[in-house]
Amino acid sequence: MGELGEVLGWITAACFIAAVLNYFVKRIHKRWIMPLPKESSVRQLYQKLMKSVVKYHRYFGLAAGAVVLIHLLVQVTWKFPSVTGIAAGSLLAAAAIAEGDEKARLE
Repeated sequence: MGELGEVLGWITAACFIAAVLNYFVKRIHKRWIMPLPKESSVRQLYQKLMKSVVKYHRYFGLAAGAVVLIHLLVQVTWKFPSVTGIAAGSLLAAAAIAEGDEKARLE
């Protein structure tokens, strides 16, 4: 079961990184891509990437939340949870709360 806990931890990390990528993609777009001409192949390719990241980032966030809960159950059931794991899960929860709060303020 130790391997399952490790795999779930890595899946959580990958989903969280994919969700947070939304912020960096938008910053890069604003700073370096927007000044490029509209006909630029780099700009067109980056806009396609940006659309998919922005469109799916909430699903990666939801997946990270679901997997971290499953991961916590596995770790508590078969092994003691680690301090770093609890800290990472807390940061994930804080990021989710901050995102929800920002969405509520914009509406």
